[in-house]
Amino acid sequence: MKLNKIFGGMICLALLASCGDEMDYHEYTDYDSKYVFTNFDNTAGFITNIYGFLEDGFAPYSRGMLASACDEAEYSWKNGSVQNFTNGSWSALNAMDNWSYNYFAIRQANYFLAHMDECDFSDYKFNKDYDAQMLRFNRYQYEARFLRAYFYFTAVEKFGDVPFTTEVLTEDEANALPRTPAKEVLDFVVKECDAIADKLPVDYSKLGDDAAANETGRVGKLAVLALKARTLLYEASPLFNTNDDKELYHQAALASKAVIDACLANGVQLGKYSDLWGSNNWQAKELIYAIRMGAMNAFEYDNYPRGLENGNGGNCPTQTLVDAYEMKNGKLWNEEGSGYDAQNPYANRDPRFGMTIAVNGEKKWPSYNGDALETYYGGKNGEPIVGATPTGYYLKKYCDGNVNISSVNSTSTPHAWVVFRLGEFYLDYAEAVFKYLGSADAVSADLPMSAREAVNVIRNREDVKMPELAEGLSFLDTPGMHKPQSKLGEVIRQNTMDALDEVDLIVFLCAVNDPLGAGDRYIISLLKDRKVPVILALSKTDLISKDELLKKLVQYDKIYKFAEIVPLSAKTGENLDVLMKMVEKYLPEGPKYFPDDMVTDQPERNIVQEIVREKLLTRTRDEVPHAIGVFTEEFHERENGKVYIRCTIYVERDSQKRIIIGKKGTVLKEAGQEAREEIQSLIGAPVFLDLWVKVSKDWKNKDYILRELGYKEHR
Repeated sequence: MKLNKIFGGMICLALLASCGDEMDYHEYTDYDSKYVFTNFDNTAGFITNIYGFLEDGFAPYSRGMLASACDEAEYSWKNGSVQNFTNGSWSALNAMDNWSYNYFAIRQANYFLAHMDECDFSDYKFNKDYDAQMLRFNRYQYEARFLRAYFYFTAVEKFGDVPFTTEVLTEDEANALPRTPAKEVLDFVVKECDAIADKLPVDYSKLGDDAAANETGRVGKLAVLALKARTLLYEASPLFNTNDDKELYHQAALASKAVIDACLANGVQLGKYSDLWGSNNWQAKELIYAIRMGAMNAFEYDNYPRGLENGNGGNCPTQTLVDAYEMKNGKLWNEEGSGYDAQNPYANRDPRFGMTIAVNGEKKWPSYNGDALETYYGGKNGEPIVGATPTGYYLKKYCDGNVNISSVNSTSTPHAWVVFRLGEFYLDYAEAVFKYLGSADAVSADLPMSAREAVNVIRNREDVKMPELAEGLSFLDTPGMHKPQSKLGEVIRQNTMDALDEVDLIVFLCAVNDPLGAGDRYIISLLKDRKVPVILALSKTDLISKDELLKKLVQYDKIYKFAEIVPLSAKTGENLDVLMKMVEKYLPEGPKYFPDDMVTDQPERNIVQEIVREKLLTRTRDEVPHAIGVFTEEFHERENGKVYIRCTIYVERDSQKRIIIGKKGTVLKEAGQEAREEIQSLIGAPVFLDLWVKVSKDWKNKDYILRELGYKEHR
């Protein structure tokens, strides 16, 4: 290996720990390839140095946290550099972040990956730990690839489009690199995560005879899955997903689900919320990856209340953040029935409030402080003391209240910055699945947990126990009301009438481009006898002018006093959200009718036959109107893993059978193929769909067929 010295002025940082002790690596100022790649300890130090470039969030802006650049917090010192984000001085010429750390780390990872095959450990092959050391060494490439991907992700977070390379470049070559579009860089991150996830262990303590056994602080499989999930949600966000591509949210939801599933399968689970911020928080049950900082008190020094010896105020939570915390009953402080007491404004709040924010009158913060906090103007911890809280609150999160920063009794404790934790991915999943499926309660075959359920997992954690978010709405879609022409028509009509007596709210759906006819007036006459509110939904507004719509609204308003009238268009999405808000307005809070994993009370057999019927009607509705009935005869899994489904399609005449089958079977084949694909997506398994067409004259008047089709008889 005839390689020149590289990387002047770098220090190997000891960040990884084994058996509770920090790994002891030598400090040196320049790397010679022969020196680094012919000695296990030096190679380990080289990789560990890449970890050393990971940035924590304790004080990235001269004691200021990023939260102080948004409405969560305000930095108490007006000359703090974090103020540049909000005082108008932040610009390309006054950038608050420097990408040099990212690229120092990326260059080092690139160098290792380019030259690892040249490593020569032949002098050590007879050492008793040779095999164990080689196991660790052979995994370094995947650690390096993860770290490189992570640093590229954080670079995109900060700067958007960034220079990109996986090669070791000269200084001139590096400076000549153009910026690569951010999406391409993020796609690279995702591909790298896919490639290396299975190459890294979940738990280093279970490696056995391996030099890295029991080391803490190294990245593992869960961290790789977490980076992929965070990256995909970032890609799906409006910042990059300008066309609101729902599939991007779909992929983000699947990735977050993969993190959740892998965590639960490997013993990573939600524990106490408070464990995430105290001493030794790197040992919290839900932690996926954290940056270990060792024993320190700098964060407490920077954020303890002014008025305490050496306390500097620092990052102070805002009233906006305070108001975001619900009362213990699940209502916001200003909601009716919240129980908010202006004389005791912080009582009965979400328990996470007290773990995050120190308030006026609070005792024992920090624990050695014998006096109650006085954060008001003129108080001993308030303004006009320079650096005192400008908001009336002090930060507790990430601070260890047992740390003493007084001159005489100064103490310190280990700290760790949380990079990935399980709770994050329940919330990421909720956001992604909500954006993808469009509802807090919607699920799919590959996303069986709703957004609401995911959020409720977090709300129900051990030391939080907040009330679950209210369940979603149950909708009953009734057939259109019409004059019965058969026993089937009578059954359908009666089912609709029964439904009107069983619901809390009726939505009367009319196509606004159709004239108001006798049938509509008849239905309205039936609605007048019901003692529940009725919302008129006028659909297809995209097909008429505003003047025509106004006339239609007046016409309907004259014949019945609806609780609400809302014009909408399913095609354009106009006012669909308005309709949902109206529905929620009139529905009382009631019992939970369905289990969490149920989106409909209809069995899969019934849903399958409706899917098949729909696919046939889209092709034959003008030729075979209302003449098709579909019954699921068989529904079972075969030994090969395929689900076998046999459906009988009823028609009334031979001529209709020929239409359903089509020339050379094309209609039945195409409808069956589409139905099969939709059914597979529904049940999450491969399907063999067997369709049979049967002529049964006047089947709509035969009781046994109606029973087979699932229609409820009325006597």
